[in-house]
Amino acid sequence: MIAATNSVLCDNMALREAARLYNVPFETLRRRVNGSVKAGCKPGPGTVLTEEEEDHLARYLIQMADMGFGLSRDTVMRLAYRIVEKAQRKHPFKDEKAGRAWFDGFRRRHPKLTIRSPQPLSYYRAISANMETINDFFGKLGAIYGRLNLISKPMQVYNCDETGISIVHKPGKVVAELGRRHIYAMTSAERGKTHTVLSCVSASGYTLPPMMVFPRKKAVPENCKEGAIPSTLFASSGNGWINTDLFLQWFAFFVRNIPPARPVLLVMDGHGSHVSIELIEVAHANDVHLLCLPSHTTHILQPLDVGVFKSFKANFSKACGKYLAANPGRVITSDKLSSLVAEAWPHSFTTLNIMSGFKKCGVFPINPGEVTDRHVAPSKAFGQQTPEASAAVESEVVTSDCGSPLFSPEKEALYRKRYEEGYDIADPEYVAWLKINHPEAEVSSTFTGSSSSSMVSGDRSSKKSASVQSSTSSQSRPSASDMLSDILVLPRPAAKAKSRGKPALNAMTVCITEDAVLEELRLKQAEKAEADREKEAKKLEKAQRKKEKEEKRQEIDRRKKDREEKQKQKRKEKEERSAQMAKRTKTVQERATRKQSAVSQGRNDSDSPICQAFAELQLSSSEEEDVDAVCPKCGLVYADSGGLWICCDGCKRWFDLKCTNIKRRKVPEFYYCEECIC
Repeated sequence: MIAATNSVLCDNMALREAARLYNVPFETLRRRVNGSVKAGCKPGPGTVLTEEEEDHLARYLIQMADMGFGLSRDTVMRLAYRIVEKAQRKHPFKDEKAGRAWFDGFRRRHPKLTIRSPQPLSYYRAISANMETINDFFGKLGAIYGRLNLISKPMQVYNCDETGISIVHKPGKVVAELGRRHIYAMTSAERGKTHTVLSCVSASGYTLPPMMVFPRKKAVPENCKEGAIPSTLFASSGNGWINTDLFLQWFAFFVRNIPPARPVLLVMDGHGSHVSIELIEVAHANDVHLLCLPSHTTHILQPLDVGVFKSFKANFSKACGKYLAANPGRVITSDKLSSLVAEAWPHSFTTLNIMSGFKKCGVFPINPGEVTDRHVAPSKAFGQQTPEASAAVESEVVTSDCGSPLFSPEKEALYRKRYEEGYDIADPEYVAWLKINHPEAEVSSTFTGSSSSSMVSGDRSSKKSASVQSSTSSQSRPSASDMLSDILVLPRPAAKAKSRGKPALNAMTVCITEDAVLEELRLKQAEKAEADREKEAKKLEKAQRKKEKEEKRQEIDRRKKDREEKQKQKRKEKEERSAQMAKRTKTVQERATRKQSAVSQGRNDSDSPICQAFAELQLSSSEEEDVDAVCPKCGLVYADSGGLWICCDGCKRWFDLKCTNIKRRKVPEFYYCEECIC
C-alpha cells in the first residue's frame, strides 16, 4: 500500500494502474492518496491519544527522567486520562486513569521508552553537577595540561580514589525455578564493618598496588595480609576510613612507586583527608601537582568511579559468592578480604577499563564534549545559568588560574581557520578548543575519524537557513502544544539560595599545589588554631565556673547538714527534758494526792483541769529545779502548798501564784520577777 501510494504521488502513476500493479483495493488507495486516511495507518480503531499528543508525552517522559524526576507507570496512565479529558474526547478510560492495555500499546508505539529502576542521586550532586562547574573544571584542567605539557603524556596523569568493601557482599543474579517467590543467597552476616581500598591508576592504564585500611586500632596482623596483591600497603584506623595521616602515608608510597618522569598530575576528589599543608609540601618537593575535582561531581568526572569501581564491586561479590559456595559452613572474615580483593582486582583494573574511564570523563584526552547535557540535566531543576555567568565562565576557561593558555599561538591560528572554513576534523584538541571558544557551535558526538556530518556550521548561509527553519517551525506549532503545556509541566528552577559566607575550598575545581591555595590553607590553619585556643580557654573558664559552683553548692550542703545536726541535737535534748519533767510531774502529782485530804475546801479548785494543765505547763518549763522549791516571797514549800506556782524566766526561781499580781485565768506566756525586772 505504501509503495502504491508513493507511485501515485511521486511517479504520477494512475490510480487504477497502481491498484492493479500492486494488487491493492482501488478505493483504499484513493482515500490514502486524497489524504482522508493517513498513509501507513493500520486497520482497526485509532489510538485514544493522537500521534502528536503521544509524541509530546514521550518527549516529556524522557526529559523528566533525564532531570531525575522520572514518572511511574501509574502516573503516566493518569496523565493520559487528563489529556483526553482536557481535549473533551470520548475514551474508554475508567477510575481517572488509562488502562494497562493502553500503556503497553503506548510503549510498543514508542520503543525508546522502557521501565528502569533509577539510581539514587542526592540533592547536592544534582545541584552541583551543572554546566558552569563542568566548564570551570575543563578550563582549569586544560590550562594545567598546557602549562605542564601533559596533553600527549598519559603516563604522567593519575587518578586516585577510595571505595568501601565489607565481609557482607551483595549477591548477583542466579538461575532459579520460574515462579519461585523467594530466592536466597548466602552472606556472611547481616551487616559488616567498612574496609577501605585506595587505588590509583594512570591514563595509560598503569595500576599501582592498592592500600587497604582495616577497622582496627592496632596494626594489621600478618594473617590479614595473606594472599594480597604484591606490594599492597596495609593500614588501620578506628572506623576503617581514610584520614589525613593515612593519605599522607599513601602519598609517600605513591611517589616511590610511580615512574621517575616528572611533572605528574594527580586528579582526586576534594575530601578533607586529601587536603593538608604537609601533603602539599611533599607534593612540591616531588614535582607532583594535585587537582581537586569539584564537590559532588565525581559520578561524572572521576575516572575510577566511571570506568572501574562498578566492575570491581561486581567481581568482588562474585569472588565472595565463590568462596562461600566452595566452603559450606564457613563465613568470610577480615583475614580473607585481601585474597578476595586480589582475585577480583585483575578482572576489573584492566587497561581497557581504566582508559575508558578517563575517556568517558573527558579527562584524558581532554574532551569537554564527553559531558553532555544529559549528564547535567538534573541541575536544570534547581537553577538556570544566565548569559552573564556563561560569559564569565568562558573567559575563565580560556585563561585559568594557572596563568598560562591551553593552546599555543600556532594551534590557535590553525583551529580558528578550521572553524571559519567549517572543517570536520576528528581531533579531541580541536573539539576542546571549540567547547571553550565557541560553545554555541554544533559538535559531532563521534570522534573516531570516520566520515560524519559537518561538525560546525560555519558559513552564514547554513546559519540563515537554520534560523528560517526555526522560525517556520515555531509558526507551524500545533495547537495541541498549548493544551499539553498546562498538563505536562517540567520542574521549575528553584530560587537560588543565599550564600552562607565564603564557599568551601573544594566547591569548585582547584589545583591545591598552587602558592595561593597553600597560603590560604596556612591562614585557615592559623585561624583554626586561634579558634581552638579560644575554645580551650572558654572550656577552662567554664570548668572553673563549674568548680566554683560545685564548691559553693558543697558549702551550702555542709551548712544545711550542720543545721540539721543542731536541730536534731536540740530535738533530742528537748525530748530528754520532756521525759525528765514528765517524771517529776508524776512525782509531784503523787505527793499532792497524798496531801489532798489535808487541804482545805477552798483550795480544792486547784485540781480543776485548767489548773492541772497550768501546773504541768510551768513544771515542764523548769529545767533543773527540785520539786521541793521554796517561794522567795512567802517562804512556802511547793510540796506543802498544793497550789498554783509560776517560774521566773529570768532567774529560774519558782513563786507561788498568790505572791504575784497574776490572775489565775490570765497567766502570761513569759514571767519575770521584780528582781529580774529591776
